[in-house]
Amino acid sequence: MKNLLIISMLLMAACSEPMTESHDLQTQAKIVKPGCFADRMTVYQISFGQGMVHSLGTEYRISYKNTFLYACNLPTSFKVDSLRIDFSAEVKEMRDHEFWIGEPCELSMIR
Repeated sequence: MKNLLIISMLLMAACSEPMTESHDLQTQAKIVKPGCFADRMTVYQISFGQGMVHSLGTEYRISYKNTFLYACNLPTSFKVDSLRIDFSAEVKEMRDHEFWIGEPCELSMIR
């Protein structure tokens, strides 16, 4: 009887808040605060893109399709070489006098 009571209590605790797929995705995703390239125009947006983080010395870039992105607000916990990520971002303009490895971007979500 004690075992049945313990099992029923565990089941009640597990069922107290229904877990949906969108809830699960929200808890896994890290919402990133943009604003580091606020003075630049947005060239295009990436929604739920898949990429990989690469270290270039002390800097980190995201490879996405056929380009590199320089995310000014990449969280420290994601600065891991060869880490596969899902992300959303606004890719910003690059000025004529700049020669960066990667297009500047601001992340809005990463997981």
